[in-house]
Amino acid sequence: STTPSGERTLIDVGAWDGRLTARLAPLFDRVIAIEPDPDRFDLLQRRASGKFEVVNEDIRRIMAEPGRYHQTADLVLMSHLLYFLKWDAEHVLDWAQSALKPGGILIVVLNDMLPEPASRAHLRKHFLGMYEPNPNPHRFHDYLAQRGVPVTYSRPCLRFVARTPEGLEAIRDLIRFFLPGMTRHRPKEIDAYLKRYVENNLGDGRSSFD
Repeated sequence: STTPSGERTLIDVGAWDGRLTARLAPLFDRVIAIEPDPDRFDLLQRRASGKFEVVNEDIRRIMAEPGRYHQTADLVLMSHLLYFLKWDAEHVLDWAQSALKPGGILIVVLNDMLPEPASRAHLRKHFLGMYEPNPNPHRFHDYLAQRGVPVTYSRPCLRFVARTPEGLEAIRDLIRFFLPGMTRHRPKEIDAYLKRYVENNLGDGRSSFD
């Protein structure tokens, strides 16, 4: 934004336990972290330790107070929040726009919904037999674009490439990490998935996990 140094504000909506908030906090002069869940808020409060403001309220309650945080933020962050709001999500995006100062930025982070082999969505489809009922990011992109808001859509991808058996074992651990609950303790199924979609998929003995 055009805000001079010394007056920059971040609002993190759905701050969870504050890990990301704490990493961003040194870049701003004022930080407001909003988290409604009481257990997560307790962790957030401890992590904040007086270094930034914490608010234990549902964003929809805040939205019901006209003018609250109006043109307050240089950056509004919503990381993995919109899944929980269902059909209120678009209203929250409208509120975020009103909370921004002129030239401010809204960042929305969502899980990738494209079920490509080795992606999180593909793993969950393969092992759980269903896609997660998360909203398609294009829904929010189109909503904002239709209102004349400049939108940049980014789909970052990390590729891990293994050239040794030890590297392949590390990729196997990554796959386990992305699987929920007891699903990650099904080694035969994980190995079968690895052989079908990952092992040597780049040829020349190289394996990749995107």
